[in-house]
Amino acid sequence: MIVEQNNMILEETGLGYKRRMGIEQDDFAYVMEVLRGSMYSNKPLAIIREYTTNAWDAHIEAGIDRPIQITCPSYITPVLRIRDFGNGLSQEDVFNYFGNYGKSSKRHTNEQTGMMGLGSKVAFCDFEEWNIVSIYNGVKTNYLFFIDNSNIGEITIVGEEKTNEESGIEIVINVRRDDIHRYNETIVTFCREFEPRPIIVGNSDISNRVNDNNLEIILKGSNWQIRKGRGNDLIKRSEEHTSELQSRFGISY
Repeated sequence: MIVEQNNMILEETGLGYKRRMGIEQDDFAYVMEVLRGSMYSNKPLAIIREYTTNAWDAHIEAGIDRPIQITCPSYITPVLRIRDFGNGLSQEDVFNYFGNYGKSSKRHTNEQTGMMGLGSKVAFCDFEEWNIVSIYNGVKTNYLFFIDNSNIGEITIVGEEKTNEESGIEIVINVRRDDIHRYNETIVTFCREFEPRPIIVGNSDISNRVNDNNLEIILKGSNWQIRKGRGNDLIKRSEEHTSELQSRFGISY
């Protein structure tokens, strides 16, 4: 998303000593911890939302309109996978964009969502290690992201091989068994409102619920609606009607 620039004219009169603000090395780990976790109240939703949106942005950039793919974690295979079929990323780009907070490739276009350079690292809000698999120019590279002793974090390449698989990025997260249900329920509530709906594999019940179009409409306005889900009320609205929902129903979205 293109950042709107606010060019201010600053007049300095009678100022004494000044110094540019920054972050000292001893405080860096604390700031990284805040960026990783404190900003997200609903961690499963943040992870599903950010990586699903990023995956679709990769399709937009590649000019393809097929859905992305999500593999649900299960008690047999407790692994969440979010896969796009875009262009993939080179090693340099993985280290550059995933390894630096505030670094984003989306500030040149309004066709993609996000520009803060935070969402691609969101898995750290709930997990101390996770993987990215990038298939780029016929090479499949597996990267491990983990919190090291410095509490800052590191990226390392754990595997690389030539492949005939389709290009793209796959986020791979090992989900704790106690959280499998919560993550699968989040897939349902978020992905049934995502367009185009992702292809859900690994759990036929979750797939059916994501693709269930027969949800009762409880309340609707000119460009929003609240629909009854299975245990959840789902809100679908446009950005301009957020304030209307908040003022009328106390809904914070």
